[in-house]
Amino acid sequence: MRASSMAWVRGVASVLALMTALTFAAPPCSAAAAGPGSTKASGKRTLAAAAAARVAAQAPPSRALAQDPSGSATGGSRSFFRTPTGIAAIVLMVAGGGYALYSVSHDQKPVKSPIR
Repeated sequence: MRASSMAWVRGVASVLALMTALTFAAPPCSAAAAGPGSTKASGKRTLAAAAAARVAAQAPPSRALAQDPSGSATGGSRSFFRTPTGIAAIVLMVAGGGYALYSVSHDQKPVKSPIR
């Protein structure tokens, strides 16, 4: 019984040794090893340059340059909790917290069922 268990252990060890040897024996695959004259690298550069030129040639829509109708020069001068959205957020948080407290206090009553 001991001899058969040693057979698969040797097999697994030899496979692991082979895989480790193949891992470290393979040449590294990096972009630096390809060199500057590679067609793949130059293709990426021309694609990036073409995309940048196309984006630069597009005119921004008029909505992108429109001013804020509220007339505030700085966007962060007003506190969030003073805006209607902030007030609604506070009301919802207080209502949710109140309901949670109410439900916890009413959930802890003993169960009254005919089985008990």
